[in-house]
Amino acid sequence: MKSIELDLPAVGHTAPITSVALGFDGRLATGSYDGTVVVWPDATSAGSSRLVLRHRRLVNSVAWNPISASILASGSADKTVAIWDVSAPSTPLLAVLSRHTDDVNSVSWMPDGRRLVCVSEDGHVTMWDTTTSRLIGNLGAHRAHCMAASVNCYGDIASVGEDGLVRVTPDPADLGGDGSGSIARSFDSSIEGCAWSADGELLGLALDDGSLEIVGRGDLATVERYELSTSAVRSVAWGSGDRDLIAGTYDGGVYQIDREAGTVRRSSNDRAWPRSVAVHDDLVAVGSFSSRPQLYSRAGAAATITPQGTGVRGPNAVVVSGEIVAIGTDSGEVVVLRLADLAEVTVVKVGDSPVLGLAAEGDRIFGTTYSGLVFRLSPSGLSVIPERLGAPLPSAAAVGGRVFVGSYGGELISLDADTLEVVGREVVHEGSIKSLAALRDGRLLSASTDHCVSVSDGRAPTRRDLWRHGNLVNAVAQLDSFLVASASRDRTVRVGELPPSGVDARPQVLLGPDESIKAVAIIGSADEPVVVAGSYDFGLYVWRVDLGGGPPGQLTTGTRFDSLHQAVSAIAAAGPDQFVVAGWDRQIRRYETSADGMPHVAAATTLGYET
Repeated sequence: MKSIELDLPAVGHTAPITSVALGFDGRLATGSYDGTVVVWPDATSAGSSRLVLRHRRLVNSVAWNPISASILASGSADKTVAIWDVSAPSTPLLAVLSRHTDDVNSVSWMPDGRRLVCVSEDGHVTMWDTTTSRLIGNLGAHRAHCMAASVNCYGDIASVGEDGLVRVTPDPADLGGDGSGSIARSFDSSIEGCAWSADGELLGLALDDGSLEIVGRGDLATVERYELSTSAVRSVAWGSGDRDLIAGTYDGGVYQIDREAGTVRRSSNDRAWPRSVAVHDDLVAVGSFSSRPQLYSRAGAAATITPQGTGVRGPNAVVVSGEIVAIGTDSGEVVVLRLADLAEVTVVKVGDSPVLGLAAEGDRIFGTTYSGLVFRLSPSGLSVIPERLGAPLPSAAAVGGRVFVGSYGGELISLDADTLEVVGREVVHEGSIKSLAALRDGRLLSASTDHCVSVSDGRAPTRRDLWRHGNLVNAVAQLDSFLVASASRDRTVRVGELPPSGVDARPQVLLGPDESIKAVAIIGSADEPVVVAGSYDFGLYVWRVDLGGGPPGQLTTGTRFDSLHQAVSAIAAAGPDQFVVAGWDRQIRRYETSADGMPHVAAATTLGYET
């Protein structure tokens, strides 16, 4: 497995911060998409004397040991958990727990400070002895991705997942238990996070439907419920004394719930990414789209109490319009480059919230943000809608004087391209709409976390599924309104003709790398299509598709033709023989196909940090 190779600036992380942890002594650790764990010398300072620990892929979770203040665990998409001793900065690595079969989403210590509970994208909950690196046992599995785990003072292990299941398993008495004696409860919504109260009697649950539930230890019955947001609740942590809770939502909100007073206070910051929250005394740490975590005071005002840090320019979206390329970044900027040589033309600051989706029609570029805004760039300048449409908005497409955006909640929202007024919105997917592509006749292709690739009538959305993947679909692309390709976390690309109404699509399955495929584009012609895709394994792959060369559904392996220093985030076709690639390492490359059919780099640049 190739490792992330990024130069880290003195200011902190180079990519969004996915996880925050505050130890019992107040020490702060953060994990990031850049593959690093940072231990900060002082949570409230901007000092550069930080300790940087490296994984080979993005870091999903960090957790301080409850007994030893210097011991830290980190879980990564490289399928490992690392145990570190930060008091030995020259040789910090103590152990690697490395028999997981998929990304590790969460790590949580048992009260003895020796055993560690890990949960993975493969749905499994496992327990390890960190002193011997021994797998103690499997405590059970979820039917879908297991998202988080939390251990209380009694050693009860709570796990939650995308299947809506919360399971609580007592501490296995013989250290080899199989999860017997557990209790469970199912919810209608995916559960994104969980946290036990300090006394171990209550469990806070962060639900995808925007609510926070508190359930009792004995029977998992609801004790309290708070409707916080129209967006998902992603994280939860308890304040000291269990009087209040801190919850983070996908719309960037950080909520403080005072259980005794019955009040809910919301703080908002477009650079906050509350995928993770942590509490120690008066301090609240929150994940961020900046180089530093966001820090709040529980007793103070809503504003952060530390410098915002530098915005990271990781690209999320690419669109080609004529002779220019537009890049939407985590720093809330659109970087406009010349297609020919990728020289910078201009940088437009939309806001502090990441730009997630881009689309072009004529000389206008439209975009969406994590905070739920839609904007337009035109020769006359920048226009942004005054009110948020719900967050996040991962995708955009433009056709026929309309702008279409896909929401985290599965809504397809249409706006007038001239006025940016909403003219329609309807739920067309059961999951987040990750990608949209417009067809010439005004219809839309959509890719969703519900595993479906669909076509909809943009004027009166009616969804028709073309095919399903075995996991969430990251991207969809089209060629000449005739061919459709989709890229999925199931590690395949599927490509097929767009069939007429009433006829089933019969896609070919293109095998990719052994990691999630993030981006896809089709170039060439309808007679001789070429599919290119980018993966979380940093690789770029190409398939020359022969639509008449074999039965639909055949398995075809792609050829790896290049790689980046981080995951590929977006690809956009730029004509029949060229395309543009963006990576989380801030590299932008334009490729042209050579005589042998293999792409080669024709121009390249690296985005600088936000100034």
